[in-house]
Amino acid sequence: MNIQSATQKQTSLLARAVMLVLVAILTLIGLAGLILPIVPGVLFLAMAAWLLAQISDRFAQRLHQSPRWQQASRTWQAQASLSARQRTKFWAWVALGGMVQAMTSLLGMVRRARFSR
Repeated sequence: MNIQSATQKQTSLLARAVMLVLVAILTLIGLAGLILPIVPGVLFLAMAAWLLAQISDRFAQRLHQSPRWQQASRTWQAQASLSARQRTKFWAWVALGGMVQAMTSLLGMVRRARFSR
């Protein structure tokens, strides 16, 4: 019995270590995404925050007190009550908006590079 609980604790520690490494990777990708227009940085940072909240109770408490996270949570919950067709339409518009934003950013970079010569 004692060995089994020690094994469960090790597995838990191993799982937490793997999740922390994943949080670090997601954070690095997210930070790169804030600089590079093609990578959706905010999405990766949100995933890292969510995953870290699964590991740390203190971080989860602080995250849930954040006004921005509360607003995003309300939006997510409102979206969850939509039908499958409405959800597909919603996410299509979100994806289209992201693509338009990326293209606008890319065109701005091309214009600046062209005029800087």
